[in-house]
Amino acid sequence: MQKLVYRILAIIMLVFASYCYVQILNKDYAVKQIMYDKKANQKNSDLIFNSMVYYSQAEIIAVAIYNQQFLTNSINFRLIDYYADQLLQANNRSAQALYFKAVVSDSKGDVNSAIAFVEEALEYDPNNTTYLIGLSVLKISIGDLKQVDSLISKIKVIDPENIKIRDIEDEFDNKVKELNAKSK
Repeated sequence: MQKLVYRILAIIMLVFASYCYVQILNKDYAVKQIMYDKKANQKNSDLIFNSMVYYSQAEIIAVAIYNQQFLTNSINFRLIDYYADQLLQANNRSAQALYFKAVVSDSKGDVNSAIAFVEEALEYDPNNTTYLIGLSVLKISIGDLKQVDSLISKIKVIDPENIKIRDIEDEFDNKVKELNAKSK
């Protein structure tokens, strides 16, 4: 009787392991379709983000889709928020997902939440210049300029060739001039 129970358990575990393996293969195939064949359609995205999330592949795809939408100026914030939630469900320390949450919060006009999300993302990935630039822009937008100068300096140390540094410095200088003009 005991051998029968062990055999049944072994069969159940084998079926479950086979199911997991097939799921990973399907998700891997969908990732390759999106990354290499440029077939970024809803079916492939759903395959990656539904059921068990294969974190590293899901993050690569979420970033690729966000970047594609960003470059074409057609960001689907609901979709990005969904991807962020899925990534956070798989890894609650996902800096990229937290940055996505910041982007979504900023799009809703909730700058304070956006700042909190970017600051949390920077806790997990402190040298990410995209996050540092994003935090700089958010801080400038609300007039909290205390930290911006040190953020710009940090970006220059990490990536002195970053083409966005000059834009951030110009935006910072304009905000300082604006605040000085108002105080006079």
